[in-house]
This record gives sequence, structure tokens and C-alpha cells, in this order.
Amino acid sequence: MTDEYKYDAKEKMVFQGLLFAKSGETVAAVSLMNEGAIWIKKDLDNKCKLLIAAISTAMLLQPTLKNTSPR
Repeated sequence: MTDEYKYDAKEKMVFQGLLFAKSGETVAAVSLMNEGAIWIKKDLDNKCKLLIAAISTAMLLQPTLKNTSPR
């Protein structure tokens, strides 16, 4: 798993999210901007898909969980 933060001067957009790599190949990506989005490679094995889905869900829910946790 690698953190990604890129600025594209041509498009003037910022991407914030995570890339998941296996043997040097990107197999999944999670966008943490706006409502968020998840992409998982279709031919990835089910165990990896489940792990990526769980991590992605936790990352996307993190702001919501921070706002609702008792202090």
C-alpha cells in the first residue's frame, strides 16, 4: 500500500487517496476526496479484495467516525 498525493498543473486538480500494489502492479485505488471512490481489479483473488474493501471502508468512514465518537 502506498500513499499518493499528486498535483497536476495542467488540470489544476489535487488527488488524494491510496494505491494498493501487489508485485509492483496497482491492483486497487481509493479516492479520499469528496464522497470517495474505490476501484479494485476484477481478477484479484477474493482474500485480497476483502482486505482492500475493509481498509478502504475504514479510510472513507474515518471522518464520520471521528465526528460521532463520544469524547
